[in-house]
Parts: sequence; C-alpha cells; structure tokens
Amino acid sequence: MITAEDSAWPHRLRFDTRWPPLDRGGLELMVAWIESVPQPGLVVIDTFQRVRPPTPGRNQYAEDYQDLIPLHDIATIRGVAVVLVHHHRKQEDAADWIDALSGSTGLTAAVDTIMALFRERGTHDATLKVAGRDLEEQELALAFDKGRWSLLDDAATFRMETTRRRIIEVLEDIGPSKPKDISTYLDDVSHNNVRQTLGRMKNDGEVGQDAKGTYQLPENMSLLSQRHSEVDASDTVTDVTRSTTGERGT
Repeated sequence: MITAEDSAWPHRLRFDTRWPPLDRGGLELMVAWIESVPQPGLVVIDTFQRVRPPTPGRNQYAEDYQDLIPLHDIATIRGVAVVLVHHHRKQEDAADWIDALSGSTGLTAAVDTIMALFRERGTHDATLKVAGRDLEEQELALAFDKGRWSLLDDAATFRMETTRRRIIEVLEDIGPSKPKDISTYLDDVSHNNVRQTLGRMKNDGEVGQDAKGTYQLPENMSLLSQRHSEVDASDTVTDVTRSTTGERGT
C-alpha cells in the first residue's frame, strides 16, 4: 500500500525530462548539479542511449567502453552512484545473460555492477540478475504491484516454491499421481525437477507417498491407501487362480 507520506515528492529529488547529450554539455551539466547540492548520492540516466555520443561504428567495443569512462570517473571521484538504464537485445537466446544486453562487451567491461531484469510479457513476477566486481552474482525474484517492485526471495527458492504450488494444483486436478504423470502437465518443468521437488514436499509434509511411488495430497492419503489395498487384494486372487490353474495342468 502506498501511503500519502510515501507518495510525497522527495524534496532532494530533481527530475529532468530534457538533457543534452554527454558530448554536448550534458556531462558538464551533470557535474555542475553534483557540485551544487549537499551530499549528492545518485544520478540515474534513463536511457543511456538518449545521451550517449553518436558512434561511427568503426570499433564498437572501444566506442562503448570510452562512452562510459567519463561517467565512471564521475562516480569514482565524486563518490556518487551513476545508474544507467539500458536495453536487452531483441533475441533472448544468449547462453550468458550478460551477453543479452544491447551493445558490445565494452559496455559491461566499463561498469562496476550489472543488473538485468527479465520478465515474460503479461506476468507480474520477474527475475533480477546481478553481477559485479565487489559482490556475489545472484538472481532475485521480484513482484510488480501498484507501480513498485518488491523482493520476493532469491530466484532459485522462488522457482522451487512456484513449482510446489503448481504440483499441488496438478494433484488437486488429476488426483494421486506419479512424478512422470505430473511432469506431463508441467511441460516447462523437467521430470527430474518434479521428482526432486516432490521429495522435498514429502519431507515437509505437503504430500504423501505410498509404497508404489504414487504421490498424493495429505487429505487423499487414506482414500488412496484403501484403493491400493483393494488392488493388492485383486492381484492376490489372480495370483492364487493362476497358481491353482498351473497345478491342475501338471
């Protein structure tokens, strides 16, 4: 919930919708603002492409790197965080998520920290991937609500919890099932992942498992046990009949 106090305009925030390119006075204007305010802490450029100098394209790596050096120097010398908003490439099949950032590796080489937000269209949840020189690489699960991003958990834990919820939904829909049957309903979750998640869910008491390896929700355990008892009894009668028939044939 956003309160009236939360929605008040921060008195130390300056917001400009027009800014000259860095090579046409934009850099000097930024330094002038930093020097004009007490304890400046943050400069956000959204987007970097709008203020960066034009690139002839002769050596993209060198040009990308050089475009960021003046901003990096400002951040280091002035003790101010400079955040650049940039875009992903259109294709999302890069083996390394850092390679999905638009531009050459000169951009990522010149900065101290990289944060990339990945979200499927139409969903409210997203994954924030972070890498930097002075911090451990990590993936964080975020949720977007009422104009704000909030931290849910680390992405691996969140994905596991999401898989648990989906497995419970499948068991509610189709009833007691084996891991292979469940994975057919979760086409984006591997059979091995389903099996491992079910094992953790069993240890946490979220599901039960019978002797035949079938998983079920706790409220279905007594019913499933009764059903298997009936099946086992039927198999026993069949085995006795076959044994008797075999004895008669000898």
